[in-house]
Amino acid sequence: MVGIDGTRGKGASTATEGRRGTDVAAQVGPDQTIDFLFSTGHGADVYVLLVAGGNEAFLSARDKLAVAEEYIAQAPAGTNKAQHADYKRWHMSNRDAYGRWSGMTCASCIPADPNDPLDECVRVCAGQAGPAWYTRRIDSTHADYPELHKGEKGLAYEYNDEKIQHDVYISYNSDKYPFLEAVMKYRIKAHQPHDFVSVAFCVLRLHFFLFFSNCRNAPHAF
Repeated sequence: MVGIDGTRGKGASTATEGRRGTDVAAQVGPDQTIDFLFSTGHGADVYVLLVAGGNEAFLSARDKLAVAEEYIAQAPAGTNKAQHADYKRWHMSNRDAYGRWSGMTCASCIPADPNDPLDECVRVCAGQAGPAWYTRRIDSTHADYPELHKGEKGLAYEYNDEKIQHDVYISYNSDKYPFLEAVMKYRIKAHQPHDFVSVAFCVLRLHFFLFFSNCRNAPHAF
């Protein structure tokens, strides 16, 4: 998470020791956006729940992820912003995304050894690397590079749309769960613990609490 010490992958937070659940990670105002980082280690679904200040007790509820799923299921059509250019997730890496990046395409490459499972062309044609994973790789001089990380977080990789088609970033006024500001859900596609995901979300209130569910992270105040 941005601005918190004790991180993995030079930016993706995984540690909770030494900080309180009310630690402020970043200061932002209404209608501003914030970039949120998390490690691409493990392979579970990642949930991000936003609640307005004063409703943070909900984040201790055992059924909060079930509530999040119901909030998602009841969302009005067209609510999901996860594939919008301003909010879709990027992969950030200093190591060619653990070998899953390739500038080759199956139509244009010829394997040096068709029987070698580590051959780059073989891997691209098998969908283990290349455009099946990432459609482009950009550095911090590119206009589309996530603004917060310019000059410090390595290269940014744009996911193939198929990899992120089930991403969720939903925000609407729920009669049943009025304390929820937004719910996000992302599936970690591969175990790349030193890399991380960058996503952006919009702040609706002056003060809110966030719950990040992956490994054992605690809620944090913004």
